[in-house]
Amino acid sequence: MLGGGKIGRYVTEFLIKMGKNVTLVDIDYEHCKKLSADYPDALILNADISDESLFDDENLASADAIVTTTSNEELNILAAVYGKSMGIKRAVALVNKSNYLSIADNLGIDSTVSPKLSSVNAILKHIRRGNVKSVYKIFDGKAEVSEFNLHHDAPVAGKALKDIKLPSGSLILSVSRNGNSIVPDGNFELKGNDSVITFCAKDTADSLQKFFSGK
Repeated sequence: MLGGGKIGRYVTEFLIKMGKNVTLVDIDYEHCKKLSADYPDALILNADISDESLFDDENLASADAIVTTTSNEELNILAAVYGKSMGIKRAVALVNKSNYLSIADNLGIDSTVSPKLSSVNAILKHIRRGNVKSVYKIFDGKAEVSEFNLHHDAPVAGKALKDIKLPSGSLILSVSRNGNSIVPDGNFELKGNDSVITFCAKDTADSLQKFFSGK
């Protein structure tokens, strides 16, 4: 995670709750002290990401993903590209200027996110990946509304809603099938390729995804 601003902090907190190991890099020493106090489970580095020795010294190239969220979008793009070149599997860069979006895509960055397109929600979508089509934080982050593409061999495929025991605090709000939007009742049977919109408390978001993913 590059940048400990509002977006960087939010995504860091989310990843920690998912049980992920997070290394957060920020150039501001005083800010790093606050980040260390707020996120004791994360490794906070007060460093300049443009220093290539940092990747070797901290073994950053072994990370599964790099997410760049500083206020300097040129740095976000360059750091994401460099991270990919060093072997990091996925790169997500926060980019404000619309003309930078296509440039970043052409440089091999997996995902470019614009604050104008709801930064945090878009980043969470790319982090969750898999069969998640979209995800939105609501009620100040206390709940999520997500859209899943239901796999044919998912645990809930072929089952009526009344027979599905979702995590506590979770609901299936609607289903899109063959272009039709349906508000299902308890007898409604889910099928592969359905687009399912769900509501859940933030603590159940991770466990909910497995119900709609392939085995």
